[in-house]
Amino acid sequence: MPKASRRPRVAAPRDLRTAARRRAPPLRTVRVPEPFVPLFQRAQDYVARYFRGKAFRPQHGTISISGERYILLRAASMSVEFFDLVMSLYGDQGPDQARDVACNLLFDVAHAIGKADAQAFHRKMGVADPIEKLSAGPVHFSYSGWAFVDISPDSHPSPDQDYFLIYDHPYSFESDTWLRSGRRSTSPVCIMNAGYSSGWCEESFGVPLVAVEVECLAAGGKHCRFIMAPPARIEEHLARYRRRRPRSRRGLRARRKVSIPEFFQRKRMEDELRCSHELLEQRVRERTAELLGANAALRREVAERKRAEEARDEFLSVAAHELKTPLTSLRGFAQLLVMQMEDGRAPDPRRLAKALDTIERQSEKLSVLVSQLLDVSRLQAGRLVLERKRTDVAALARHVLEAAAPRTRGHVLELRAPHAVTGHVDPIRLEQVITNLVDNAIKYSPAGGPVAVAVAPRGSAIRITVTDKGLGIPPEHRDRIFDRFHQAHVERRLGGMGLGLYISREIVELHGGTLECEESTEAGTRMAVAVPRRPP
Repeated sequence: MPKASRRPRVAAPRDLRTAARRRAPPLRTVRVPEPFVPLFQRAQDYVARYFRGKAFRPQHGTISISGERYILLRAASMSVEFFDLVMSLYGDQGPDQARDVACNLLFDVAHAIGKADAQAFHRKMGVADPIEKLSAGPVHFSYSGWAFVDISPDSHPSPDQDYFLIYDHPYSFESDTWLRSGRRSTSPVCIMNAGYSSGWCEESFGVPLVAVEVECLAAGGKHCRFIMAPPARIEEHLARYRRRRPRSRRGLRARRKVSIPEFFQRKRMEDELRCSHELLEQRVRERTAELLGANAALRREVAERKRAEEARDEFLSVAAHELKTPLTSLRGFAQLLVMQMEDGRAPDPRRLAKALDTIERQSEKLSVLVSQLLDVSRLQAGRLVLERKRTDVAALARHVLEAAAPRTRGHVLELRAPHAVTGHVDPIRLEQVITNLVDNAIKYSPAGGPVAVAVAPRGSAIRITVTDKGLGIPPEHRDRIFDRFHQAHVERRLGGMGLGLYISREIVELHGGTLECEESTEAGTRMAVAVPRRPP
């Protein structure tokens, strides 16, 4: 025990000065710093009154103290003999594992008993003040046969995270049973003492506490010494204690075996296991969702690839047909002309003119088809490059309508545009887009009707619309009319490979613009182009 003249680090409560003036019996059940003596004298008084009410009734098998039923246990059964039992049960897992099982079980049980005893005693004796609740603990400890308590002046028992208690058990029942049996331990053995005292103090102050035996008589130490603190601070106090202790070989050996008991360690491990299980389940769910998503994406990719292959096959079939038809026509008319010339007959001017006209139209159609195939190839390879220059887009649209006039077949072509609408565009490619939209409007209006082209500035863009009164586009086709290998529902009947809209949209997007089907009903369709007036 440190000298009493040493100045304590704890401040005595105010009422201790009043308590010190009262005449009280000497303090025999606990040793505490001088400022605490009056408080513990009062605790000693009412704990003594509590234990005076004893009643042993072996004929009933009962022991009562102040109306509470107690049981007597042999000290050795809860210390050295308990350790021997656990060592025999868990011997196959090694001595360290067996000792951990014993220590954790004894500490948990003793901690729970300490909390329960404190709660019952405080209620029975009407103790409400936290300091008085705590002071009853060591005295109760002595009366119940656990150990005598010697509290160091270095202690600082405050009801918060700064709580710190260093104390000795000169007559610990656990170390005493080990020594009486002639046994020595390689590590501290006063596990129940640590659990019970920390449980009582925790219940008194309402602060989670843990006690660690840092030196033990049964392990070759000079004391059975304990440090009590909140679990989050215990390592800090243990490290400070080690730094201040003399580095004797015996002391180092005892401290090397110090372990920190953890109240409800099994519950914490179960909580951690449950959290790990929940985390694992969450990861399984996430991984399952990822796999399902990947599987769905793969199915979509396979389906899309299949559709693309089917569209490609259909496209190649249509392309072959579209190329073969004008070639057959060209070949037929050419053979007819050759036959007439070989016979030496002068060809009929009308038939000759019709043949040459057909040859011209079929040649033009072939030229368009070949150009579209080349454009698709360039777009796929990223080699289609725009040549922008300042262009009157209104004049460009007017030229397209003039060129389309011979192909109108009764359609009325109308241009709605100011005198000039200029912008920096590729005139050849933009003319190709407008031509394609006008040709589609004519093609898909077999009964004739007006085809209107409107050109107007719209902010920083130029807007071009082509409107017809033709067949319209069914809703199920509108999302795919710009696909590369998609044929519109009337393409096969009216001719064409369905590349015009795909190429047109790509050209417009290369300009930094948009091409959309704004409206399409059975009464006609409106296609809209918007291109920036200046290069992006």
